[in-house]
Amino acid sequence: MFQIALLMALNFSLIAEKPASKTEKFFKNIDGEWKVESVYLNGEKTTVQAEDGDVEIKEKKFFTQGTARLKFSSVDPDTDPIVVDFVPLNEGKEGDMKLEGILQIKEDKMTIVISLTPGNRPTSLDQPTEAGIIHVVLTRKKMK
Repeated sequence: MFQIALLMALNFSLIAEKPASKTEKFFKNIDGEWKVESVYLNGEKTTVQAEDGDVEIKEKKFFTQGTARLKFSSVDPDTDPIVVDFVPLNEGKEGDMKLEGILQIKEDKMTIVISLTPGNRPTSLDQPTEAGIIHVVLTRKKMK
């Protein structure tokens, strides 16, 4: 009888869903459509064309105009701000460069700061003044 109860308990534990990890929850939270509010490159504000002003995040990738442009290669949701690494995508293929960055989400606003210089991870979410840093602010698009 004990063996049957033990086997049943093991079977139920295998069937039960495993709770989502913090990383899985992070990606689920950011999936969706975002509007580009501002982009700063090398300390200068850049203009974003209206048709380029929307970003979709899905499957750990950033899409603009239906094309994957950037892929998360790692994320540490236990840090504040969140430490992220990206790989640029060219025609769906990963590039050789790893872009180090940080990210913060507050309500429907996401701030991303990325370094274009390898080994120079940004440490501040403030708009940078130095060269080689991209500062992006996105807001979640409301469902229609």
